[in-house]
Amino acid sequence: MNPDDGITVLPGVGGQRARALNAMGIRAVKDLLFYFPRDYDDRSDVKTVAMLMPGATGTIRGRVSEIENISFAQKKTGKPLIMTKAKLRDETGELELIWFNQPYLKGYFRTDLSYVFTGKVKLSFKGKQMEAPDYSPEPQAATGGAPSVGIIPVYGTVKSVSQKMFRSIVFSALKYCGDFFCADDLPTAVIKKYNLCDINTAVRQIHFPESDAMFHAARRRLVFEELFFMQAALFKVKGAASGEPGRVMDDADISPFAEMLPFKLTAAQSKVLREIAADLRSGRRMNRLIQGDVGSGKTAVAMAAAYAVIKNGCQAAIMAPTASSPAEIAALALAAASLERAISLYAAAQSMPRAAILPTETVLVSSENSGILCCWQNEMTCSTAPTMVLSVPM
Repeated sequence: MNPDDGITVLPGVGGQRARALNAMGIRAVKDLLFYFPRDYDDRSDVKTVAMLMPGATGTIRGRVSEIENISFAQKKTGKPLIMTKAKLRDETGELELIWFNQPYLKGYFRTDLSYVFTGKVKLSFKGKQMEAPDYSPEPQAATGGAPSVGIIPVYGTVKSVSQKMFRSIVFSALKYCGDFFCADDLPTAVIKKYNLCDINTAVRQIHFPESDAMFHAARRRLVFEELFFMQAALFKVKGAASGEPGRVMDDADISPFAEMLPFKLTAAQSKVLREIAADLRSGRRMNRLIQGDVGSGKTAVAMAAAYAVIKNGCQAAIMAPTASSPAEIAALALAAASLERAISLYAAAQSMPRAAILPTETVLVSSENSGILCCWQNEMTCSTAPTMVLSVPM
């Protein structure tokens, strides 16, 4: 079958349900296959009645009996309600099952078949009880439906499509498409080198994993593929950018800025700054990531690089989007003040008006949501974009 077929080819998907799925961005069968679960319920531990703990969610299997519908009116509103009650018995005890306004369940359950129920256990004066539990025929008694025991997927759905219904539709989609429904985009050599499962197995096992091992193998494959193509796209962009010329900058003495800091630059910081200076001299566009723990001095390195750029008559912008704590904000403000003093001294030494290099007021904006943005612009060329933009994770 063709995974590009519309979802109405699947059993249980009529016009109204198709519109609900369309609102979720699902139009073709293949959209269902790649609509991955957001979470999972572990229903592999099937309990007896005696093992069920009040207040906890449990899974139990057994046959039902004494099924009845009871009609009554709500005390507050007088609205009529129908309560369906059933009994489940095993060798350890009895469990009462209750549903509201689902009278059709009386005709659904058969006393000669076994079912699996999952729900939150309550303790009433009559004993243990489950209200509105999820239910499915036991796997060996079922007619090819979605699994109800084991690792069960949980999806992000709209209100009009229940988890049980959506699982059933996804399971039908997998059956509809057969064993092979998607060509592998990853190169065969990469799959073999990193011992990855094929895409068809990964999609099946991410929806209905047969075991923990199969789930982790499927997740590893899908995560690897996403990162692989993201990295390939970044390399392509970087390759295109590296071919474009950058501005050649002269070596700039950053010692005036370093002397303004209340600490001495470490050997690692000095090494990184030498590498940045080499990039700036190279005539190629710089694309550099500086990694380090919180408090390791990445901000000081960024400020020093900005100082070198400004001394070359260019502009620089520094962004620290993740700075939110008072300590982080104070650290950045300290570095910004050091840079501002160093630039002022540089302007004075060059007999240049300070405003030619630094605006009268340095922009220092901080908030819990937006973080911090420090921006220095040469007012004589403020209509252009900054020559260097540095993003500094705190």
